[in-house]
Amino acid sequence: MCAIPRIARSHALSGRIIGIVPARAGSVGIPGKNAKPLAGYPLVSWSIIPALEACDVVILTTNDPEVVALGWCADRLSVHRRSTMLATPRTPDLPVIMDAYRQIDQAPDDVIILLRPTA
Repeated sequence: MCAIPRIARSHALSGRIIGIVPARAGSVGIPGKNAKPLAGYPLVSWSIIPALEACDVVILTTNDPEVVALGWCADRLSVHRRSTMLATPRTPDLPVIMDAYRQIDQAPDDVIILLRPTA
């Protein structure tokens, strides 16, 4: 059974909105936290669901095999396996965003939204 519900998009946007969901493995405080359930769904799904509602393209970038498995359940979601060099606790957001964005066809008027599972 898929852990991420499918949501029908009910409105059209004039430009292309790209949602990036960064969900790395290796949390010190709560190991595996992005795949752990919160209110019945994996934590990462609480970022994926609004991204699917609001964005034309959603990229889940992760180095966590459990999160990769969750990502294949959602329509319009591209799963990017992030390198370990971009998955440290001190990795800034910008290199992660650029690495994920390079995985898709780019357009000059793209707008990127970052949706962190935790903040």
